[in-house]
Formats: sequence, C-alpha cells, structure tokens
Amino acid sequence: MTAFYTHTIKVRFPISLWQGKKVPTDDGGMAPANAGPNFANYPIYGTPNIYVIDGKGRIRRIYVEGITPAHEAELATLITFLHKEASGSVE
Repeated sequence: MTAFYTHTIKVRFPISLWQGKKVPTDDGGMAPANAGPNFANYPIYGTPNIYVIDGKGRIRRIYVEGITPAHEAELATLITFLHKEASGSVE
C-alpha cells in the first residue's frame, strides 16, 4: 500500500518530529537520545496519544500512552481496513 491518505480534511493540528541521534530502547527498538527542540515548542501536557483519523476526518482509534510493539499488528490491520473502506471494497 503506497497511499494511506487520499482525501482532504479540514482539520489543522501541529505535528512535530525530532530526528536526533538514536539510541536502543529497552524493548529492542530505537528512539531519539533526547526530546530535542520540539519538546520545548510542543510540550506534552499528558500521556502521549496516537489518533487514527479516517479519510472523512473521523477519529477511528485512540492509542493512549503511545503505541507498543503489541499494537503494531492491530494498527496495520486497521490501516488496511480503512484503506479498503475508503475504496469501497469492504463487505
């Protein structure tokens, strides 16, 4: 699948990414060594959440406390479903 997003929705929210030096995490992944300048500009006021928003702008899933390796398969299945739903191929 090459495109997850094919529709324009009229929602604006800031997104910040930090590409700092990576270090190994306890679960075998990699993460930035520090929060970088984005943390100062976009502080986290609570637990980080991930929102899955469909092509119509509806929130379809919220992952509280970020996403864990256990959630990755579920998220991949959800993205595949939403892609099929958007193309009209869901039964």
